[in-house]
Amino acid sequence: MSEKSNDLMHKSYQALFVIYAPIAIVSILLKVFNDSTVPYLFIFATITSIVSVVLAVVMWWLFFKHRGIALVERDLKLPLLIRHNFLLVYLPFTFSSIALTFFLVIKDNPYASSGQEKLVLMLPLTEGLNSTPSKDLFQYALAAGYFDVSQAELGNQYDLTLLDHKEVYDQALLEQVLSLAEQGAKYFVCTGSTICSRLITEYEAQKNTYPVIFISTSAAGMNTPLEANFSYRLYPRMRETVTALSAYAARSGHLRASFIATDSDSGRSAIEEFRLSWTTLGGTVEEGVFINRFSELDQVRPEFLAALNEPEHFDVLFIASSHDFSELLGKVSKHTMILLADQLRAPLLAEFSEKGALLENVVRALPDYHAERPLLAMTDAVFIEMSLSKVVAIDQVIKANASRIFDELWWTTGNPKFIDLIRDQNDFVVPMKALSLAEGPASKVLPFVDNTAK
Repeated sequence: MSEKSNDLMHKSYQALFVIYAPIAIVSILLKVFNDSTVPYLFIFATITSIVSVVLAVVMWWLFFKHRGIALVERDLKLPLLIRHNFLLVYLPFTFSSIALTFFLVIKDNPYASSGQEKLVLMLPLTEGLNSTPSKDLFQYALAAGYFDVSQAELGNQYDLTLLDHKEVYDQALLEQVLSLAEQGAKYFVCTGSTICSRLITEYEAQKNTYPVIFISTSAAGMNTPLEANFSYRLYPRMRETVTALSAYAARSGHLRASFIATDSDSGRSAIEEFRLSWTTLGGTVEEGVFINRFSELDQVRPEFLAALNEPEHFDVLFIASSHDFSELLGKVSKHTMILLADQLRAPLLAEFSEKGALLENVVRALPDYHAERPLLAMTDAVFIEMSLSKVVAIDQVIKANASRIFDELWWTTGNPKFIDLIRDQNDFVVPMKALSLAEGPASKVLPFVDNTAK
């Protein structure tokens, strides 16, 4: 064998050592270093595995190409472990094991792709089958932006992934959630009572699904699924909202009420809560209307629209719908008290004034904060950001101590100082207060929420 060939073989053995030494070192480091370093170590292990597979194949080819040296090795009576005959058989098993290691690193490591943990926020960026941009985009952008600022100290540990559910549940949405869970996403913050309830129920019905946590927000319906270590809700419930509104109207001496509500599970649930609360206070509820969430106001029964303009029919109109009724209700509020159950967007509330509404007669319910901040009137934005921040706070505790359980931490960790969250079995009660648009902020907003306010 020529000196050149011997030199080549010597370098091959050196390459073999150079490859396997880092793999051994990385394996040790993964056990020693803390979680903040793990993503970088996994990236290094991934690159090392790829290079190892390539070099192992090249080395096998070189051994095979120079297999004639095996005769010389036999005459020299070299140990079997360093003979070509052994290495030609051994190397295929070696780089096969490296390839398997590489596959497992990519498949099971949540940091392999981005080094971040996915935190999924599901909301309607577009609405309906026509995919019109959501009128609440400002609130969603505000929530995501403030969350990004408030969690800046965590660096790039979390990847906030937005998933547009279009306010329509279908199989494709469930498949997207299943796919994200398979990719390592553990936390899903979902907006909307009807969508979230259906999604959570369908996900739980799947077999062999990945363990995840669902947080429902912008979800006031009393039928929202709640289950320890699986599904939670962080949002003002319809029960407390209706109780505050009913008490406000009853104090004004009103007795007869009617309603307009979205024709959905959450809309019908809201009417059930209002009927119970209002009759308990001695009032009566006349026949109202349910309207499809994608329909226009002109599709409401003409006789009901006519009754709205006649004060003798009812004193109070309870509305559990996010439709734009500002023009119609601008007239009706002159003689009828309007109770707004939904946490409507600020620009829509401002339109009541523009349409000539009697603001003293338009009443909404807001969380009873320990602070006076105009931005807090934007309930959806506040509670979406609050839900995301609470999940991150809990996850940080679990990362530091794997023995801690999510359900144990949910009730006490990451709660804001500017509002009381009262536990009610598997749910939170958010204290509510009712006030007219003449009393509270409608459209003025500040650029941030002060989490330390008391």
